[in-house]
Amino acid sequence: MCAKEYYTSEFACSQRYSDNSVVFDGEFSSWKDYLELSLCQRYEPEILVRVKPISERDGFEFIALNKNSGSEELVNLLKEGFSLFLEKVEEYKITAGIIAREVFCNSSNAVVPVQIKCSKHLPTDATREILLDDNLNIREVSIVLRSDLIDSVFKAYKKDHF
Repeated sequence: MCAKEYYTSEFACSQRYSDNSVVFDGEFSSWKDYLELSLCQRYEPEILVRVKPISERDGFEFIALNKNSGSEELVNLLKEGFSLFLEKVEEYKITAGIIAREVFCNSSNAVVPVQIKCSKHLPTDATREILLDDNLNIREVSIVLRSDLIDSVFKAYKKDHF
């Protein structure tokens, strides 16, 4: 996938993109409360997954960082789901462009490994967070998913596959 090939400036989503920022819809007070939590309060410790985009194959490597059912279960779902997703995404040019731009062509994804975390406090379905060190270098990149969203995916998957 090439970002320019699929690029469009308009799409329907609760996020608004520009060249250097993402602005999320939602209540200021909800975001303020979320961001005021310490990192150990903000994230659920049971689920932590490392994601490595593999641009030459337009794919991902998923690694469970916590050896427990939550992290490992999410890795299994992500491997299966993204394999199917990437097969189908070519049919949807806008989505393919977003994935190419934000995942495979985003140089910040190569600076440090991207982690998937969950939070019951997140005021939206998902967000991307970048933590900087004292010298303003990228220390950590995380994709944070709302916990109840992940729980509903786990339940739906189990219902359909067991």
